[in-house]
Amino acid sequence: DGTPDYDELVEIMENTPSLTVAKEACWEAQRYLWEEQPLSVAYQNLLISAYRKEPWTGYVNTEGAGVFDTWSLLKVRLQPGFGADANGQGGRFTISLAEQMESTNTLNSNSAYTHDVLNLVYDGLYGRNPYSLQDGPSVAYDWKVEEIDNTDPAYQAGDLLKISYKMHETMKWHDGEPLTAEDVQYSYELVNTSGSPVYLSSISDVTHVEVVDTYEVAIYCDQAGLFTFHKTAIPIWPKHIWESIAAPLTFSNPNPIGSGPYKWKSRTPGELVVLERNDDYFYNPINYGHPIVEVVTATPETTVQGGAGFELIAALFAGIVAIP
Repeated sequence: DGTPDYDELVEIMENTPSLTVAKEACWEAQRYLWEEQPLSVAYQNLLISAYRKEPWTGYVNTEGAGVFDTWSLLKVRLQPGFGADANGQGGRFTISLAEQMESTNTLNSNSAYTHDVLNLVYDGLYGRNPYSLQDGPSVAYDWKVEEIDNTDPAYQAGDLLKISYKMHETMKWHDGEPLTAEDVQYSYELVNTSGSPVYLSSISDVTHVEVVDTYEVAIYCDQAGLFTFHKTAIPIWPKHIWESIAAPLTFSNPNPIGSGPYKWKSRTPGELVVLERNDDYFYNPINYGHPIVEVVTATPETTVQGGAGFELIAALFAGIVAIP
């Protein structure tokens, strides 16, 4: 009868440039699920972010992420009298993971625990403002999204969207090498050639990436939907390191080199990861606490019923742990 099926509705929702059309397709797709799916399993992961009010201050409680994301680890600082240096920096800030990292190679791991750590080491082209939840600067400080006329001989046939990024010119990799548009272009090539199961579907709309100049890059897509911009987001990897890796997908990456706010220092598998602050980070860390971070992996005893996880919840209700 010409009525689109569920898959067609999802495709419409993902690729239309119209918010109204996307909403209509979304509601109709949900109606299909309600009528045709016999059972829907609803799952909600309970996230409790317990943290110390002393000696630390400056936590950022990001909606949907809690206090232990990049912004808190940039801004948390020791209160006066607890050993900070003259700039208010220093200290050793400890957080915990329920499970150990699955890998130190972001190309091959979908583990949330892997990305909780490596998202502090690697940057993307843009980030998220923790207060407004809007897109904000990261490797790029500005960008422009524009629909293009694919009949124009200046563009490749099939291209519908161009995303132009202007990058910070002072950003460096943790080994001191400059981060340039060549690294951005290479990162998209790396995902494609490695067949990364983590990111390959994210860049399915990307046709090619153009280096405009040393610190400007353009990404072309064959879709121009509401979500196309966000579907192209991937970490940026250093070309000068990864281009010599014969098998990137299985590379152990024992010493991850990124451009993010924290540098990889050491790891004891199953126990501890230590990250140290990147004093050259673009986000002017001199104004923030930016301590050394220890990521401790919980032992099995702390995650079973009646273990420390339940003791923590009991402590919260008893008022033993301070939650502002």
